[in-house]
Amino acid sequence: MAKELSALEQLKASRNPLRVIDDIYKEANEGIPLSSEYIGLLKWYGMYPHVNADGLEDKKYFMKRIKLVDTKMNLEQLGVMAKIGSDYAQGLVDFTTRQNVQFHFIQIKDMPAIFDLLESVGLTSRMASGDGPRPIMTCPVSGIDADEIIDAAQFVKQVDTYFDKNEDRFCNFPRKYKIGVSGCKCHCAAHEIQDVAFTAFKNEEGEVLFHLTIGGGLSKSKQIATRANRYVKPEQVRDVAVACAEIFRDNGNRENRNKKC
Repeated sequence: MAKELSALEQLKASRNPLRVIDDIYKEANEGIPLSSEYIGLLKWYGMYPHVNADGLEDKKYFMKRIKLVDTKMNLEQLGVMAKIGSDYAQGLVDFTTRQNVQFHFIQIKDMPAIFDLLESVGLTSRMASGDGPRPIMTCPVSGIDADEIIDAAQFVKQVDTYFDKNEDRFCNFPRKYKIGVSGCKCHCAAHEIQDVAFTAFKNEEGEVLFHLTIGGGLSKSKQIATRANRYVKPEQVRDVAVACAEIFRDNGNRENRNKKC
């Protein structure tokens, strides 16, 4: 007997979660309040109800996360981030452990202006959170570190671009899907806690390969990732990341959000 889907899974199945952007604009531009059941879908644009000093949700304000594809911002993008922080977030800005930027005290009425600012410099908050591929962790000094094994930024962009161009296929997972790609000698992408991670090394012949680790996690599903019994070539990174994503999308636990499998 099939298990009943959770309430959120039923909601996600009824409409592409990314369409919550339509509701954001309706509230901001037309004054039509966002349905309470859709509040949870704001995560697909990096938004969570603000938690006040008493630990309670204040749904007037939101925390908003911005997606950085390869941990980098240029000066123009940094300027836009500063403007959003000063004009719309009461000056409260965080850099997250997953190498992104998030603002506090954001209001839905300001979202069209914020979306315009982000778009003007090639940034987005789409899929910065939610049940899909999260922003990929990688070396913040890729391409700069003189001792790196390989510049990992190229692989991060390949994987992210694929998911972005095929978002309809990858925007509704059972839970978040965390990836790390490390090309340095420090294993800085924290492969131990990623769902899927690629860690570069050189074999005895000097060929660059990646260790593949699977199934790491924190929070309610704490466990150290397991190393796969084969290596991944650089040209295989994107395809392996996508294949693992498809397996999780199609076979992950959709009845209990506390369990991913």
